[in-house]
This record gives sequence, C-alpha cells and structure tokens, in this order.
Amino acid sequence: MTIDAMGCQRDIAQKIVDKKADYVLALKGNQGTLREDVELFATEQKANGFKDTKVSRHETVDGDHGRIETRTYTAIHDVAWLQERHDWPELKGVVMIPNAPQLAICCRLARRRSPFLTSAAGPTSASGRAGRSCGSHP
Repeated sequence: MTIDAMGCQRDIAQKIVDKKADYVLALKGNQGTLREDVELFATEQKANGFKDTKVSRHETVDGDHGRIETRTYTAIHDVAWLQERHDWPELKGVVMIPNAPQLAICCRLARRRSPFLTSAAGPTSASGRAGRSCGSHP
C-alpha cells in the first residue's frame, strides 16, 4: 500500500502492518526531523560510496511526452538507527528516488530526490514502482 505525505503517520503505518501488509510512505517535511535525518544520512552515505551501509539499486528508463526519464532507486537497508530514533512500525528501509528528466526540447537537466519509508524488505524495484505511483514525479 502506498500513501502520500499526508498519510505518513506512525498510526497509519501500524494499522497497515497489523493487517499483514507493507507500506511505502512518501516522506515530506511534516515529520519533525525525520526527513532531515534521512536526507543527511543518504547524502553522507552517497558521498562515501555507500560503503558503510547495505543498499540495493534498480534503474528504469522511460520516454514520454517529449522527455526521457532515468530513475535510479536506491534502497538503504541499514536503518536500525533511524528506527531507534523515530520509532516507525516495522521500518525496514528508506528508498531514495532521484529524478532526472531530460527535456528533449531545451535539453535541460533537473534533479530532485524523494525519500520514502518502507516496511518491505523486498526488491528495490517494487518500492520504486510504489514510489512512482505516489507522486514523486515532477
């Protein structure tokens, strides 16, 4: 189940887990220091080549409406520290979805990164598809 940032609350996550389902929740600025902590950690790990954490990646390339979009989904699986600090139900990972739309008309390249919390321990591609359907597109 996917829910945009409005639904990114611990009690909703707990209800989803109680129903034996997994969540992929968009993380915006309405969760105190949670997004800030996730972005700082992801930035530090990326600069360090992710050598201090377990990650998985999945890349997709789509062409539509005069642009080509390449998305590399990065799931960070070592999130015990985040779970301890923020106490999210069954948190298993953080999925970062950077967008790189390449506009064919003006050849402009813009990048934006959207973080998601997930209770799914499965493949990055599944979390990425969920994140894509949850409003991470430009």
